[in-house]
Amino acid sequence: SATQKLIAKKKIANFVIKLEEPDKLKESLKLLTIGSWISFYLAMINKVNPAKIPWVDWFKKELAK
Repeated sequence: SATQKLIAKKKIANFVIKLEEPDKLKESLKLLTIGSWISFYLAMINKVNPAKIPWVDWFKKELAK
């Protein structure tokens, strides 16, 4: 894919997650779960509070207007 070519060109370390679930809903939910755990793990490594999501807070305030 174009994304993989760009990452290779920039020499960025990466990996590919291939999911082979029988239906797209299961595949989407599995990918969402994996992505959430990766985000949490990276937050812990970088000593960032994963519960704080400034953009979500901003959207909530905008929607409340």
